[in-house]
Amino acid sequence: MDQLHLTLFPFLISLVVSFCFTPLVIYFYTHFGWVVDPAKTKHPAHTHLRPVPKGGGIPVFLATLAAIFIFLKLDPHLGAIILAGGMVVAVGVADDIFDLNPYLRLLTNLLAALIVIGAGIGIAFITNPFGGGIIDLGQWQFNFSFLGQTRTVLILADLFALIWIPFVMNAVNWSKGLDGQLPGIVVVAAVVIGLLSLRYSADITQWPVAILAFALAGAYAGYLPFNFFPQKSMPGYGGGSFAGFMLATLAILSTAKVGTLLVVLGVPFIDAIFTGSRRIIRGQSPFWGDREHLHHHLLGLGWRKPAIAVFYWSVTAFLGLVALNLNSQMKFYTIILITMVIGSLLLWLYSGRFSKPSGHVNGLEVDRKHPFKRKRPLASGQLPVPVAIFSFFFLLLAGLALAYGLSFFFFGVCLTYWLISGFLYTFWLKKIPIIDVLVIATGYILRVYAGAVAVNLHMSVWFLLTVVSMSLFLAVGKRRSEMTLLQGAQVRATLKRYTSQLLDIYTAMFATASWLTYALFTFNEPPIRFDGGVLHLMAFLPRTFLSEKLLMATVPLMVYGVMRYLQLIYERNEGESPERVILSDKPLIISVLTYGLMVIGLLYLS
Repeated sequence: MDQLHLTLFPFLISLVVSFCFTPLVIYFYTHFGWVVDPAKTKHPAHTHLRPVPKGGGIPVFLATLAAIFIFLKLDPHLGAIILAGGMVVAVGVADDIFDLNPYLRLLTNLLAALIVIGAGIGIAFITNPFGGGIIDLGQWQFNFSFLGQTRTVLILADLFALIWIPFVMNAVNWSKGLDGQLPGIVVVAAVVIGLLSLRYSADITQWPVAILAFALAGAYAGYLPFNFFPQKSMPGYGGGSFAGFMLATLAILSTAKVGTLLVVLGVPFIDAIFTGSRRIIRGQSPFWGDREHLHHHLLGLGWRKPAIAVFYWSVTAFLGLVALNLNSQMKFYTIILITMVIGSLLLWLYSGRFSKPSGHVNGLEVDRKHPFKRKRPLASGQLPVPVAIFSFFFLLLAGLALAYGLSFFFFGVCLTYWLISGFLYTFWLKKIPIIDVLVIATGYILRVYAGAVAVNLHMSVWFLLTVVSMSLFLAVGKRRSEMTLLQGAQVRATLKRYTSQLLDIYTAMFATASWLTYALFTFNEPPIRFDGGVLHLMAFLPRTFLSEKLLMATVPLMVYGVMRYLQLIYERNEGESPERVILSDKPLIISVLTYGLMVIGLLYLS
């Protein structure tokens, strides 16, 4: 069977059927008054402002069914999928009309899972993410007779499937809170599963999986124009849970298994786990809706509904591309990464506080009282808050992905520092004297370390000591300038815990350590023969000289730089922003340029 029959044709057939049937469903629902009117029906999770009909599960189910009848032959697995999916959509229609109890919907999810499990669809094994190989879940089993036939129950395999399928159904269904949010996520996830199945197109058992995946993607792509902002139709329980049921079942049937779907739908899954846990901790039912999902918090921050929908699509697509290129072990680590990142973001959003970029959002009024921070784009109003939050999420994921590409160990260091400087610093560490300075200095050190990792070079001990000393000098100088500039603790409460005399001692201590460790760095590095490679890191500069320590000639410039920086801190009350001082003071700029020219000259003239 060629690729068109496996991908494009099922996608297009489903798309056309869904696109044609959705207006009919909208008409009938509106005609019979089966609409969700926010003025009459108060639901904390709903965000629409005018009456909107549900019924989104009907056209996507019919579209998927049409592709099945055209491209596939009926077998027990497929029959069970159709039966269970049809039951979910039927209950969804009843819920659209009568607003059923959420526990009845949960029971429907469990029954749908039992139907496909009874047809032999189960998670027979999972890949061991640590030592390779597989973990067989089919070892424990028992047999029984039913209607004259012997039946086998794989205890662990069926139990895993019984947990997996309802969980995915709930997580995906909870991701339909805003216009266009759900269909885009489903399209991306289904396409990823379809593409993974095509990798094994020589295996005819994967053809039905690919066809079903692309048919599901087409069904929700055809429904998307009617659900996108401003929505004319809502997916309802039927549309959301049918999507989750199909994705969960396809993940079991395909070579993708559960790991890939956990990566692709990482945001909805973590949001669902966080939401359920939060409700249980509060003593509430995990299945009763509220207005504290991730998309609700983003809406509260000023994001527009289309922007939130596109954000969900973009993150899902990005994770999908990542999942297509991961082995089982890397999927496991990626799932941990997604859990930590999304979980941390949800904690900050839920508490109303944010890490550094979004911390500026939370403290705009404080920043506007600051003599320098008030000129920043957010505080001055030049940068819209939603754009800032979106940029924060995007750059965070991009930065961690880049760190992961450089080195898994470096990725771990970056993630740990981000959690410390963002989460712990925001809530606790910034209030503790000395510790707050150490966290700031760690940020400077990490930037240098990133350069070493990027070019895969070793940092010498003396160079590392120089970096540590300079970082502490800049961090203490920042606090010393703030104390003078801000006149106490008007903006930063932690300044109440410092005295001018104490900060003066710290400043002198690390200023001395900075130039002294640099001098020792230039004196004590043993010269070795240079292999001719391009020098990328200052730690290797002394090793390029076979007999003479010519880099010692730069020590006076280092001493001058430290002294000049001290002068700016004490005479001009500068130093609150080290980068601003270095880039605005002409003597410092000249000394840095001179230093660079000397290093290049000494390197190549030697």
